Amino acid sequence: MLRLALHFTGVLTLGEALAGFGDPAVILIAALFVVSEGLDATGVTAWVGQALVKSPATARAVAGAHDAAVAGLTALIGLNGTVAALLPMAVVMAMRRSFPPRNC
Repeated sequence: MLRLALHFTGVLTLGEALAGFGDPAVILIAALFVVSEGLDATGVTAWVGQALVKSPATARAVAGAHDAAVAGLTALIGLNGTVAALLPMAVVMAMRRSFPPRNC
């Protein structure tokens, strides 16, 4: 946003203002948001979260089941997309099971 403001004030050229969008990291982050929202919209994260909350009894078992889900999803979409999609689910799952943060 700042770059566009600098372009409109004449400080930067249009090419300089949009140069950051050519960086692969920016494209990666944008793609992660798309993948994460797609998984959430289709109900994949809710389904996995419900299955994980119901099955194991201890915090260690929940963490192990979550790790298995992460490993499976990473095989399909890659590590960064998996983290973006499943990290919020892990936090909600720990809160619902009342696990302290140090055990999850």
